[in-house]
Formats: sequence, structure tokens, C-alpha cells
Amino acid sequence: MKKYTTLMSAYGVAVGIDFKFGGTIANIMDAHRLIQHYQEEMSPETADKIVNSLYTQ
Repeated sequence: MKKYTTLMSAYGVAVGIDFKFGGTIANIMDAHRLIQHYQEEMSPETADKIVNSLYTQ
């Protein structure tokens, strides 16, 4: 794991990203299922709105 974090940190620094490793890692399978459901049952645009809402503050 140490080799991975060192490598990813170096890649990040090269493009201006300061990765922080650690903390809680969540299972996002249910979130993917929800997005897929709305994409199939409603529209890709609806799924996009859900995804975009996760990244707005």
C-alpha cells in the first residue's frame, strides 16, 4: 500500500493535486445502483443531475 500512495502522491503533485490518504472509505455500490436506476427509468439527464448535486456545495 505504501508504494501505491507514494506513486499516486507523486502523480498528484505533478498536476497540482495534494492527495490525502486515510479516513473513512465508504461502500458506494448503493449510490451506483440509485444512479443507474434513475438513468434507466427516467433519463440520463436525471442521473446527471443526481451526480452533479453530489459535487455542489
